[in-house]
Amino acid sequence: MTTKNKIRVLIVDDIAETRENVRGLLQFETDVEVVGTARSGKEGIQLSQELKPDVILMDINMPDIDGISATEVIKTKTPQIQVIILSVQGDPNYMRRAMLAGARNFLTKPPMGDDLILAIRGAGERANAEKEETDNLLFKEKELQLTAFDLASRLDLYQESIIDGKLVDEIESLVVGLAHDIRSPINIILSILGTIKSTEESTLSAVKKIWRRSVYCKWVADNFLGISLSEKISIREYSLRTIVTEIIDLLESRIHPDVELNNYIDDDVRVYVDIGLLQLILFNLFMNSLECMPETGKISIHIDNLKDKIAVFVEDNGAPILAKDAQSLFRLGFTTKKSHAGIGLYVSKRLLRQQNGDLYFARDFHNNSKIFGILLPNQLSLKAYSDDPKQIAIRIGQLKTIIKNTQENLADFRNQNAIFQQETLSKEFQRLTTTFSKNLSNELLLIEATVLDAIKKLPLDDKTTEDSFRKIIRNCAYCRLLTNNILALGEGTSLEVEDISLIDIIEEVLLLVDRKMPPHLYKIEWDVDPLVPNIEADGLQMKQVFMNLIKNALDAMPSGGTLKIKLAFDKSFVIAEIGDTGMGVSSENMSRLFRLGFTTKIKGYGIGLFSIKKIIEKHNGEIDVSSVLQKGTVFKIRLPLEIKEAK
Repeated sequence: MTTKNKIRVLIVDDIAETRENVRGLLQFETDVEVVGTARSGKEGIQLSQELKPDVILMDINMPDIDGISATEVIKTKTPQIQVIILSVQGDPNYMRRAMLAGARNFLTKPPMGDDLILAIRGAGERANAEKEETDNLLFKEKELQLTAFDLASRLDLYQESIIDGKLVDEIESLVVGLAHDIRSPINIILSILGTIKSTEESTLSAVKKIWRRSVYCKWVADNFLGISLSEKISIREYSLRTIVTEIIDLLESRIHPDVELNNYIDDDVRVYVDIGLLQLILFNLFMNSLECMPETGKISIHIDNLKDKIAVFVEDNGAPILAKDAQSLFRLGFTTKKSHAGIGLYVSKRLLRQQNGDLYFARDFHNNSKIFGILLPNQLSLKAYSDDPKQIAIRIGQLKTIIKNTQENLADFRNQNAIFQQETLSKEFQRLTTTFSKNLSNELLLIEATVLDAIKKLPLDDKTTEDSFRKIIRNCAYCRLLTNNILALGEGTSLEVEDISLIDIIEEVLLLVDRKMPPHLYKIEWDVDPLVPNIEADGLQMKQVFMNLIKNALDAMPSGGTLKIKLAFDKSFVIAEIGDTGMGVSSENMSRLFRLGFTTKIKGYGIGLFSIKKIIEKHNGEIDVSSVLQKGTVFKIRLPLEIKEAK
């Protein structure tokens, strides 16, 4: 049996011989592990909190704190720990007091071996059951805390600006799910990079560049997700200097040689944070400083220890922020830079508040610099809540009340008529989605270019590294196609018409989604007219069309099925059909399939078919759908051979 599954036992007795005798009784039990011994009730209380045993064997008569009093303290602090009282006296009064204090069992000394083991196993089972119950309650509490935080943040936003509130609602409704999906291929790229084992200097240099750009892409996606989504946080202790050093290393290629960067944080400074969130926040602040000083300047980072907070200051002497702009710095969408979405500072402040911190801005007129101050809680200020299931249940009830009240207040704001602001809302939504999509697509293109260059420099016999690089290119392409779905919500893209083969396009898409199609679950049926000619079309947008259709088909067959692909030629048109053997679409949903935001999938976002229809219409084509419940769905596309005048 593994140590993890063993019943962890703490022995508390003031007589050394008794402690050793009990330990001796237990040493041959494979499912029991003695994790410690204590000589007094006081020491037993202390070790119970440090060692977190499942079961405590507790003597009653001890010099400082008796076993019954110690049991009461331990059960108050850690209700899941089960206590078995061991006493030379079988007095019913002792037994009654022990049970009232929270003891699980009462045995007389010296206990019979079988009786003791049986009692420990019974108490161990109870401890595991209570731990599982507590873990479930704590999980539910964390989920409700996230919900309450999200709703409170949204209410604050609506109170400041109805249009900003509606903007975040729209982003959450249409884009957040897709932005979340974008992280998957980026994470796969990072994983692939970790498997590349090469001693070639050019390869190692390329891997480092690709890794930096991939992390940058992940942070771009994380920023967009951070507009409305709160993910579970894990607060732990970290070295602040190490975190800052890693961020500086990642941004090395973006730092001009004439920019002086000073890290004044000592090695021994510790912070209690979610490391992923703090990295994202520092990344945003450093990027903000670097973009204010394209060729020369100075950035400094230093700290100040306050009573219950640690203040982290990022200071630079780059282009100043005007007084009229300072009040809007943390507003969603505010930016003084043309190519920026204005997301970073808004998201950073939001994420810090989720960790009981905050973000401030100040100007140092004496040094002609500007300062962003991060406030982080230190260990002393982190809230310690009881793990008692009764207390957790009370807190859950309070959270439900808070959530209900906040939802009612939000509903009042959301129901307000904002038709007069609809044009402004639409423009801002398009600007944010377009800027995000273009920035991410540009970085992905740079990664692809770096990989292609690295492949040219590989030794001819290094097929393993080449295969890894090819996988990175495919994941970049897949990620760009997902990103283009978001771009379709913004200003869209103009057509770059070329002569393309739809067969080649579909085969490339199948390669991109190959990992979603295990061969033992899915098969592909091709029906291709050998006379199908090439057509004039935008190759990238056609990949987007067929990727969305094929992904939809696979989603409709989660347990496997047949993907049907048909290509035919009809005079001056090519007809493409993508079919599945899934559950089909109900008649009431058929007319809504191409509507923006409509989806029948639990994790769907209602963009794919909307963007497909836009692309097909731009190519002067047509798209239609037919479906039979329990048998499947077929999407039929009709595209002209030549585009005389694109829409």
